[in-house]
Amino acid sequence: MKILITKSQLSKIISEQNEAGFDRRYGTADAAAKTNADNLNWYRQNAHTVNTVLQIATAFIPLVGPVISMGIGLADAAMYWNEGDKKTAGCC
Repeated sequence: MKILITKSQLSKIISEQNEAGFDRRYGTADAAAKTNADNLNWYRQNAHTVNTVLQIATAFIPLVGPVISMGIGLADAAMYWNEGDKKTAGCC
């Protein structure tokens, strides 16, 4: 069976594929580096939200959970302090 497509259809199919997902299927080292960079950029954009979720999740670990949760909270406050948001960091 032959399927004929136009050049514009082919370019649309190719342009819709995510390069990181395409490379990840083949397991190249460049794909891993690209995916890791994408994940790091995502974390940097959503760091405070991720830390809040981690604080809530670790609070349910018996005995050491509240201590770990407090440590994550302190690290998050330090991030706010370094960003210049001293009020949210807990000062003044």
